[in-house]
Amino acid sequence: MIIPVLERLSKLEIQYAGLFTFAQSPKHIYLYQKYDFWPRFLTAIMTKIITDKKNNEKRLELSQKHESQHEIRFSEIQKDVKSLILQDCKYLTNGIFPGLDLQKEILAVDGQKLGDTILLYDPTGSKLIGIAICHYGKGTEAGSNVCYIKFAAISTNNNSHSNFIRMLNSVELMALEKGIFKITAGSNMERHGLQSNDQLWFQNRVPGSIHAQRKQTRIQHSFCLYN
Repeated sequence: MIIPVLERLSKLEIQYAGLFTFAQSPKHIYLYQKYDFWPRFLTAIMTKIITDKKNNEKRLELSQKHESQHEIRFSEIQKDVKSLILQDCKYLTNGIFPGLDLQKEILAVDGQKLGDTILLYDPTGSKLIGIAICHYGKGTEAGSNVCYIKFAAISTNNNSHSNFIRMLNSVELMALEKGIFKITAGSNMERHGLQSNDQLWFQNRVPGSIHAQRKQTRIQHSFCLYN
């Protein structure tokens, strides 16, 4: 029924169309996304359980042998360089949303040993293109045996999708190194990052959501996870 309804609305030159559906049902959300209806003001809590033990052991071994110079952790950076890296992080997040500054959050995670922040650089190694602030383990917001992505973002460019997957893979490898097999993250459902990530299965506790159809050209947000 939805196709003839949309055709009728188009003939009537309706400028704004919306619908209500079940927020706890990924099937309903995905169905209406196919017709360009996107949820708003809804955060999905996503969880991934890492189950393939043999494959994970191989991945971990390969990552340790071939450590990428373009993916580093804040805890591994020399103290006298950290202030410069924080400025790079501020520049990245400010480009996503003016005034967004996570320097204190990154320092808190580092200073209190709550987890780590993954930094993703471009192939030249000169430009920061992504960050992921993570908590893991007992006494943190993640909880025991969990890696929690508190914030993650990738700058928007032609490689945003692949870079976002690289970031998530880096988080997964870090979790494996810590002996953790569960990853959680939250994201606004309107963000493109959620659609790009078919590796994290999510559940939603919100009973409903209003979806709005975008009539204008889609805004090119950075790929982003947050909670």
